[in-house]
Amino acid sequence: MYKIEIELPSTFSFSESLRYLNRNALECLHTVTGSSISKLIDIDGRLILIHIEQSRNGKLFVQFDSRFHKDAEKIKLYILEWLDIDRNMDPIWQVLGKDSTLTACIKQHRGIRVIKIPELLEALTWAIIGQQINLTFAYQVKRNLVLAFGRSIEQESRTYFIFPTAEKLCNISDQEFRQMKFSRQKIKYVRTVAEKIVGESWSKDRLSLLPDYDLKSELISVSGVGDWTSEYVMLRCFGRMNAFPAADAGLKKAMFIMTGNKYSTDDLLKRAESWKPYRGYAAYYLWNSLYTHD
Repeated sequence: MYKIEIELPSTFSFSESLRYLNRNALECLHTVTGSSISKLIDIDGRLILIHIEQSRNGKLFVQFDSRFHKDAEKIKLYILEWLDIDRNMDPIWQVLGKDSTLTACIKQHRGIRVIKIPELLEALTWAIIGQQINLTFAYQVKRNLVLAFGRSIEQESRTYFIFPTAEKLCNISDQEFRQMKFSRQKIKYVRTVAEKIVGESWSKDRLSLLPDYDLKSELISVSGVGDWTSEYVMLRCFGRMNAFPAADAGLKKAMFIMTGNKYSTDDLLKRAESWKPYRGYAAYYLWNSLYTHD
């Protein structure tokens, strides 16, 4: 096995990241075992299984097959993006810490980061799956899709999966989608997004160059990608720190638990004015508070 180490800032908590990543037993795209995590990733078409844990010196210790030693730097960059490790948290805490509700969240989950979904297709599909259904059912639908059509490798009698390719999604029949519990509308939405990526109309590299307004305009130009989905993808895939899916039921639930007041989408947008330009991190702290209360 080839090994690399990643320096961690003092403001980062690997245990907080693991807690979030281990929030649902139906998750199938990474495996948390104790204080370590394993994930299959795609580096230029090569499927590489990485194992990550925190060493005694506080660094992240990453292991993978020695055949891929030349990919070490790309693997490191993937992990840095995925776990948002290099984020400067001081200005975020300075802004959000002025809100008494968020102060409690920050204190409890200070070392958390916005865990990314680096792959555009996966982020969009996950957001579409999650539209207007509960989280457990969304995880089950994603699991159905990944286990049936995802790529995989086996190691030590365990199978590790990675999200299906856009080409694969384009070729799944309506009947196969329905067997995986996709609604008729979501079949159309997922296929449309996959076709955009296959046709190279959309690529993460190109879309990443767009400012927030133009990026959102591009995303919502496609049927099935509305305000909530676009804001969610902008945060989780593109790392846009001011993206804020205000219609999210989880955010409203968190605010109710934290304040005792019910919030409409408009109410939440007004409250979030003071959280700019870090509304996305505010959303993430609120989501994480739900896992504590649950």
